[in-house]
Amino acid sequence: MADFTTTTSELKFSVHTGMISINNFGLGFPETPFGGTKESGHGSEGGTEALEGFLNTKFISQMNF
Repeated sequence: MADFTTTTSELKFSVHTGMISINNFGLGFPETPFGGTKESGHGSEGGTEALEGFLNTKFISQMNF
């Protein structure tokens, strides 16, 4: 069992993919992010990642006296 656990831990962090399912059929919930990685796919759907394409990030620094 320890070898299998080590193998799955290494696998899930070394595979460059948007989704990986280990010992299940990949059922996702509506809030589960879904999409490609890097230059593949058409962006993400679901989760907070789906909103990133519509956002303009702004850094604001304010000192209160």
